[in-house]
Amino acid sequence: MITIDDKFEISLLSPEDLIISKLIRFAQNDEEDIKHIIETGKVDKELLYNLAKDAISVGVGFQKRFVESNLDLVMEMF
Repeated sequence: MITIDDKFEISLLSPEDLIISKLIRFAQNDEEDIKHIIETGKVDKELLYNLAKDAISVGVGFQKRFVESNLDLVMEMF
C-alpha cells in the first residue's frame, strides 16, 4: 500500500495477483499481458502457482478446468 501525504492510500496488486486475475478470461491480450509481466522478472513462479491453485479451488463463476489449463500454459511461459 502506498500513502501520499496521508491523504490517499493506493493498493497495488502484486504481479502474481495480476496474472491470476487474467487467468479466468485469458483472451489474447490477457496472454500477452501475462507474458510481459513475467518478462519483468518480478514474478515468483512457485508463489504464482500456489496462489492460483488456491484461487481456483475456492473460485465461483468460472470453469475450473479452463482456468487450470490456462495456468498450465502460464507456467510454461517461464
